[in-house]
Amino acid sequence: MTKAFISYARPDEEEARRLGAELEQRGVAVAWLDRLVAPGESWAAQLQRAISESDVFFVLVSTESEKSQWLATETALALSQAAWGRTRVVPVLLDRRARPSDLLQSIQGIELFDRDRSGHQLDALVRSIQSEREQPREPPSTRDLEVQLAQLKTARVALEKEMVLKQSKRAVWSL
Repeated sequence: MTKAFISYARPDEEEARRLGAELEQRGVAVAWLDRLVAPGESWAAQLQRAISESDVFFVLVSTESEKSQWLATETALALSQAAWGRTRVVPVLLDRRARPSDLLQSIQGIELFDRDRSGHQLDALVRSIQSEREQPREPPSTRDLEVQLAQLKTARVALEKEMVLKQSKRAVWSL
């Protein structure tokens, strides 16, 4: 069974639940962090495990998500897993004004604000993941590993720039 993880800012929880329901209708099991972590447990360890065990990582993109450092951390972790071919990262745009972070600019997303279009996009994604799972994986070549390392370095630089930008915005607001 295909497994998914949905990363979202707390104000976007309703949209995350809607996406989760649509995925479950398509036979995709959704890992919800709030259901995986019992009181007193380390959520960081559960988060890392849930992302690494997922076939697809959805990151909800909205004006609210730009403010979430946890969302950026989860996305960076998922992108590192994607670089090794362990998961697929999919930005999910919640409205027409939403813009993915620099880390996600080159990745095709899903437009959840357009129900017809997003339904077709989800169907195509699930079919694609299921067909990938049916094909045996070959070990990565040295060239593939070099490309993945370059992608990780690029993602790290983009994340660092994004964090500096967020810190500078906070500094301006605190003046």
